[in-house]
Amino acid sequence: MDPVVEPVGDETVFAFEGRLSVDGWQSIVPRSRRVRLRAQELLPGGSLREVDEEHVGWTARILQHETDHLGGILCHDRMVPRSFVEAGYVHHYADLGEAVRRLGLSGDIAELGEGEVVPRR
Repeated sequence: MDPVVEPVGDETVFAFEGRLSVDGWQSIVPRSRRVRLRAQELLPGGSLREVDEEHVGWTARILQHETDHLGGILCHDRMVPRSFVEAGYVHHYADLGEAVRRLGLSGDIAELGEGEVVPRR
C-alpha cells in the first residue's frame, strides 16, 4: 500500500513500452535502471509490514510503469518524442540505435551505441 518509488543513481535505460489501454502502440520510455521501493504490505491477519527494497532492471522498470498509473501517468506520457509507433513495427527497432536513426530521435537516446540501452556518460 502507498508505494513510493525513487530512482537510485543516475543510470537511465531506454526500452519500448506499451499499455493495454492504448493497444497496438508502443513508445521508447526512459526509466531509472535502479529504484528504491518503500511501501506497506498488508499481511494475512491484517497486520502491516514496512517494505524498503531496491530493484534493478526489468523489475525496476515495471515498478515505475505501474506506480505511474497511481498518478494518472501512462508510459506514453514519458516517451522519447517521435518514438510512438505501431507495435507491429517495433521489431524493426530491436537495436535502439536503429530507432534513433530511422525515427530521427534526439536527446540522451542519441548517445546510444550499437546494441546499447544505457547511454555512455
